[in-house]
Amino acid sequence: MDLVFLLEEASMKHFLNGILNKIIPSDQFNIKFLVHEGKSHLKKSIPFKLKGWRSPALFVILIDQD
Repeated sequence: MDLVFLLEEASMKHFLNGILNKIIPSDQFNIKFLVHEGKSHLKKSIPFKLKGWRSPALFVILIDQD
């Protein structure tokens, strides 16, 4: 099963990559990071990503408060 992170920026990918490899078993999830070009780009893409994903997946959407 895919564990898909929809991220606002690339710096969050680098942060999560270091942490998730230690706490999430790689034999249970295929971790994917989809980095966007800012908050508005991320928000616009959410419906398309959720509807268009073809394999079983869990989605995590990360948006900061700025």
